[in-house]
Amino acid sequence: MRKVAAYRRVSTDEQAKTGGSLEDQQDKIQKECERNGNNIVIDMPDDHSAKTFERPGFKRLLQFIKSNPGAVDLLLVLKWSRFSRNTTDAYNMIRELKKLGVEVNSVEEPIDHKNPQAKILLAMYLTVPEVDNDIRSKSVYDGMRRANLSGRYVGPAMKGYRNTKNENKIAIIVPDDNASIILQTFQMFSENIYSQKEILTFIRSKGLKCSKTQLSIILRNRHYTGKVYVKPSETEPAQWIDGIHEPIISEELFNKVQDILNGRNKKKSVFKIASAKDELQLRGFLQCTGCGNNLTGSQSKGNGGGYYYYHCNDCKLRYRADRLNSMMYTMLGDVQIEPEVKELYWAVIRDLLKGSDIERKEEIRKRDNVITQQEDRINNLMDMVADGNMSPPDFDKAKKRYQDTINKLIQERTEISMIRTEFDEYLKWGFNLLENVQSYYLNSPVDVKQKIIGSIYTGKLTIADKKLRTNGVNKLVELICIPINQLQENKTGQPPQNEKLSRHVPGAGVLLAS
Repeated sequence: MRKVAAYRRVSTDEQAKTGGSLEDQQDKIQKECERNGNNIVIDMPDDHSAKTFERPGFKRLLQFIKSNPGAVDLLLVLKWSRFSRNTTDAYNMIRELKKLGVEVNSVEEPIDHKNPQAKILLAMYLTVPEVDNDIRSKSVYDGMRRANLSGRYVGPAMKGYRNTKNENKIAIIVPDDNASIILQTFQMFSENIYSQKEILTFIRSKGLKCSKTQLSIILRNRHYTGKVYVKPSETEPAQWIDGIHEPIISEELFNKVQDILNGRNKKKSVFKIASAKDELQLRGFLQCTGCGNNLTGSQSKGNGGGYYYYHCNDCKLRYRADRLNSMMYTMLGDVQIEPEVKELYWAVIRDLLKGSDIERKEEIRKRDNVITQQEDRINNLMDMVADGNMSPPDFDKAKKRYQDTINKLIQERTEISMIRTEFDEYLKWGFNLLENVQSYYLNSPVDVKQKIIGSIYTGKLTIADKKLRTNGVNKLVELICIPINQLQENKTGQPPQNEKLSRHVPGAGVLLAS
């Protein structure tokens, strides 16, 4: 006589509709044990997906087996698909249970574990459920993608929209009473003068519940422009297409907000750049020391060939452009970040982001909890169908509502996870630029060179005593480029000056060759 642990599981639509209920499994396992004279020690029902073994019922069963050595020597399921739908996990769990003295077998798909050839049959039994899962997942994915390609947004409506159906009974989304709040949110953010806290206060004052993380998701959501995201297929890349839903904001407004979010439109003391010639890359940054006007630039042709000069139209001062350009390149050589300083700032930034990370993880956790709740509701519906308390058509309608919520939450979860990733990428790019600024500058087109100059030097460039000077350096760049040994306070308790960059403020400069 064998000591049996009966494990019963239901989670899919087909089982709920076709009779594979928990009660049906219990009856068949009980009869099998009676035929073989085996005794059921513990009977464990479960109602979770078999994609992993992180199921409440199975975890309790495994804990019982571990806590009661020898109490069970056979774990019996109706079919192998009730045990697992993941081949790798199934083999690992079979080995783990074998070490505990427990054999795993099936009533309707029995395996003779003593026969080596039976391993082929076991492999088939374990693989088929996983393949079935993959096929169904692909079917769902393809179906959603086809809907997206037709311009339909699939899933629960985002804030500012509501789910409904058109005249052809096709599910669509339309703007709701909160649409105007979403539009005002984008407009306020695009002005680049309101903090996120102020915008959140405005949103909440209008009665729309929104967290800081949710605000970030809203501002990144291109669906508000009337577009629909189409996921990639095996032959086509991901793409955005025109949707059939009404846009709340314009594409222009959305792009303006993205520029601000990406840090490309932050207010800086950057001068208006007029030059488009690489030979006059400093045009717009140079100031005449005589009259204070901006130096302009032009080409002068003579017997020795053509040369470019920076010059002042009033004071008639002029300087060889190639020499000043070379000095600018030399000055940028002082913009260097030491590896130790980089690591220090990485640590500081990570510490500052802990609060946001905690909130982000909490938002992910909340969505995971709701997803689990929705999956449990679907499982409960399946039991109602199996017990005859709900018709299959009613089940399909109810299940679709829950599944739409799950799909929406999964999408939001992905977008929340991407927020930190995007920030890390921008941060990594910024440090890389500082580490290789001379190389970037030398190999960049003139417009990028001018952006680099304007980002680092906040003041005008002047020429005095044959030296190139500036009356302002970006404080953040200056701080980041402080050598590690200068980050220690001096004996007076005052933070030291960065000797490298400080030579470019009034009182020092790059020697101007004659």
